[in-house]
Amino acid sequence: MVKKIIAEGNNPRIYWGTSTATAGWPHSAYFVPAVKMAQLLVAGCQLTVLLADIHSFLDSLKALIELLERRVDFYLYTITAVFCAVGI
Repeated sequence: MVKKIIAEGNNPRIYWGTSTATAGWPHSAYFVPAVKMAQLLVAGCQLTVLLADIHSFLDSLKALIELLERRVDFYLYTITAVFCAVGI
């Protein structure tokens, strides 16, 4: 399906979102979607990553917004490192 869209001259958009409150610590399983995203980027897709901080805050109301802001910084650093490791 992606090949067909690209062959037609379009650039498909892919989206990956993660919660910064309830998802727990980033771990090795983050490499699974990262590798797939790397493959899709090489194929010509456009990538959007969402760190769902406000969603997490409203969903759980278990963490202060200031804590979630720090978690977003941590997730941004960690996910960037994972993407670098897979060549994104």
